Amino acid sequence: MLRIIQKCIAPDCGLPVRSDVFEDVKVTDRIINRMTIQQGGAIVVKFSADEPRCLVVTAKREPAHWLFPKGHIEAGETPDQTAVREALEEAGVTGRVLERLGDTTFSLGTNDVNVHYFLLEYVAQDDAAEGRQVRWCTRSEAIRLLTFPKLRQLLERAWPRVLSLDRARR
Repeated sequence: MLRIIQKCIAPDCGLPVRSDVFEDVKVTDRIINRMTIQQGGAIVVKFSADEPRCLVVTAKREPAHWLFPKGHIEAGETPDQTAVREALEEAGVTGRVLERLGDTTFSLGTNDVNVHYFLLEYVAQDDAAEGRQVRWCTRSEAIRLLTFPKLRQLLERAWPRVLSLDRARR
């Protein structure tokens, strides 16, 4: 392990290897394994007379954060099924999967989280089971409200497709 540290620091940055810097380094058998957690998420769109609106909800752990519904993939469930379930659980919204949008990743503690996002069409709405705040936003409202840059980028990439689907419905 010491050789790896010396090789990574010294040759790549041009600094000389100094043994006194590494004399207190102790190798332990404790290994921290990063795990990648897979989740499914939804951008739910409601097509209306004026312009399409998308669903945003507050985060469970940090209610000041606004995001799209997402969560862990349960045993026997596909990512798109998770997206539908999470929209229902977090916002009380039933949606129909239109297509896959792409993935985002972020770190959570010692783990990485990979979220597979899907575009869902709004079907119906009941009361949200988890008691989160729920908002239907225009694209520009959602861009201002979404807390995380990766979610704003995902929405920006998805919006031309949303507009295309909206035109096809008129």
